[in-house]
Amino acid sequence: RFLSATANKERGLYLAFNRAIAKEAKSVFNPKTDCRTTHSAALQQIRGQYAFSNKKLYTDISPKQLASVLELELYDAGVMSLEPDMIAHLILSTVRQFCQSGDERISATHAQLAGRALGLPEERKKDLQEVILQHAVRLWEEKTNEKSEMPLGHDGYLKLWSLSKPKLAYSFILLDEAQDTNPAVLSVLKAQTSQVIYVGDKHQQ
Repeated sequence: RFLSATANKERGLYLAFNRAIAKEAKSVFNPKTDCRTTHSAALQQIRGQYAFSNKKLYTDISPKQLASVLELELYDAGVMSLEPDMIAHLILSTVRQFCQSGDERISATHAQLAGRALGLPEERKKDLQEVILQHAVRLWEEKTNEKSEMPLGHDGYLKLWSLSKPKLAYSFILLDEAQDTNPAVLSVLKAQTSQVIYVGDKHQQ
């Protein structure tokens, strides 16, 4: 499973999908191979670049909490009204879509509607998407502001790592469970000059 792990004497990085696998790999690879999850690799660098508290890094915000913080009101879409919590859910979903993408900026492609909002006429959908997009851009600014108490969360610091275009100082990188890796992480690996080996199941996503 670990690709003749003890044979290679160069400095390498093994990226696992979860901590249990990373821990198992660490017991097999030689000491020159760093075994981490992708979130651990991202966190290691982000901590050195930003003065984020543990609370900001590890917590998140619920739609209900966000609706309160943003003082969202009932959204009148003409044919129906959408509750503040629903609007907040769509804002958070937009930021999450952006964080998991390989894109550098939040755009309309990330503002995907859901639930009752899908029943709106096309013109109303476009109006709502614009509202959602504006809030999402501001929310991301707050999430990445060191002075703001808005939680960044795991998706957030992983995206910051991706946006920083890090150069990983390893001779080789092994990515396990590659089929479950999001575009934000893949964009980091594709930019490396070191050898990158992707290991995954082609029968999965």
